[in-house]
Amino acid sequence: MERRQSLEEQLRCPVCLDVFTEPLMLQCGHSYCRCCVRSMTMDLLGQLQCPVCRCAVDGDSPPPNVCLARVIEALQEVSVAGGAQLEMCRQHHNPLSLYCEDERTVICGLCGSIGTHRGHKITPVSSIYSHMKEDISCLMTEFQHQKRRLEDQICKMAHNKSRIT
Repeated sequence: MERRQSLEEQLRCPVCLDVFTEPLMLQCGHSYCRCCVRSMTMDLLGQLQCPVCRCAVDGDSPPPNVCLARVIEALQEVSVAGGAQLEMCRQHHNPLSLYCEDERTVICGLCGSIGTHRGHKITPVSSIYSHMKEDISCLMTEFQHQKRRLEDQICKMAHNKSRIT
C-alpha cells in the first residue's frame, strides 16, 4: 500500500497535482496533463516555459507520453482490483466522503446527519475537489499573468538602467 502511494506521488502532474490524465511530454522531458499544457501561456513564437525547469519549449504539439499513460492505467487497474482503501471516520468508522464547508474538513455521512456537523453546509468531496481544481487553475492563470507583468517591468527597468548608464 505504501509503495503504491509513493508511486502515485511520482505520477502527479506538477501543475494540477492530480494523477496525470492524457499526459504529454515537452521537449525538456517533463510531462503534464493535456489540459494543463493547454492552459500554459505561449509566446508569439509558440514557445512556452516549462514550469519545472523553466526551459523554453515548443508548445504547439507536444507528443503524448504513451509509456507514462500505460503505467498510470496499470496502476489504476491494480487500485480497482485491490479495492482502493478510503480513509475512515475515527468516530463512526464510515468512509470520509463529505466535506463540511463550515469547518473546512472531510467528514462521513453520520457526522453530517447526526454528528457534530449536523446543520452545517455539507458537500460531496468530489464536487469540492472539482471546484478546488478550477480555483487552482484560475489562480495559476492569474499568477502567470502577474508573472508576465513583472517580467515586463524588469525588462523596462533593465532597459532604463542601460540607457542611463
